[in-house]
Amino acid sequence: MYFYRIKDEHNRSPIEEFLDALPAAEAQRVLWMLRLIEESEWMPAQYTYSHKKDETLWEFRINAEVQNYWVLAFKKNGHWILFNADFSTRFQKAPKKEVKRAIDKKEGYAKSFHLLPVSDVHKYITVRKNRDEIFGRDFEKGYLHFKIGSLLRQIREAAELSQKQVSKEIEVTAPAISKMENHPEDTPLSELEDYLKNLKNTLLRKN
Repeated sequence: MYFYRIKDEHNRSPIEEFLDALPAAEAQRVLWMLRLIEESEWMPAQYTYSHKKDETLWEFRINAEVQNYWVLAFKKNGHWILFNADFSTRFQKAPKKEVKRAIDKKEGYAKSFHLLPVSDVHKYITVRKNRDEIFGRDFEKGYLHFKIGSLLRQIREAAELSQKQVSKEIEVTAPAISKMENHPEDTPLSELEDYLKNLKNTLLRKN
């Protein structure tokens, strides 16, 4: 994943400025989502939406601790370019004017884009860990929880099961399942792993 940069003397990046302005806990969650999308072989459907006006433009959405956020992105030669981001309104999606602006600028930027040796997302995470102790604390552990929680939801939805249906098969309440899927960082890793194992066993029995 690479950051769109404004071609001026400062080489500014709207994404970088957006992330810098976020408190540590909010930035962690947004970056967990971006890293998951970058590293996964599957598109986590709960965070990714393609636009009807331009199917090459994608919107990533994440519900963090305080706010909901959106990120607009497009692909170039198999690599994501993150165009812009902000907190979302009550409609939980990027404003139409931002979508139009991204579409208008996308083609010209894609033609002049040069691949860099290191992903901007990974570079940003490393730099922020070094300068922000709160951000760096338990970042990797939190990402592991986040990744498992996303996988849990992906498996359940692929099987076309509701949280309530799963709770009847496994001795876990629907609210507990919702917490594990949406805020897995608040659940002990052992509980996430046990639930994942039970969920897989339930699906095997059904098949």
